[in-house]
Amino acid sequence: MNDIAELLESVAELPLADSLSQVITALKGRQLVAPLGAEPEPGKPLQMMVANDNQGQAWLYVYTSPEALRAAAINAPAANWIAFDEIISAISGPAYGGLFIDAHDARRKYLIPAEYFPAIAAYLAE
Repeated sequence: MNDIAELLESVAELPLADSLSQVITALKGRQLVAPLGAEPEPGKPLQMMVANDNQGQAWLYVYTSPEALRAAAINAPAANWIAFDEIISAISGPAYGGLFIDAHDARRKYLIPAEYFPAIAAYLAE
């Protein structure tokens, strides 16, 4: 298990308000594994796979490692390491409900609703 996965496990029982700054600080400058809908093509944007909730908002599921992605049994044609700040930038729009990290693992799943993205983006830009 990597240090991000260990951190998520250590804050799993905390309310989001009590853990978010610690998690965002740890993720700044780091990469997560995102399942892709197709093999990456040079010069074209990545097609990150999302799942829609019952209100039609897209949620991006990302993983702390390739092993975590495999454990989630996601049927993705490809996956790629993507910088956390790029992920936040890519999904900061009204169509997105948020970001779910390691959703398959109850010990460390971490959900970040989209309403926090503007503050996260400002912090990451510092």
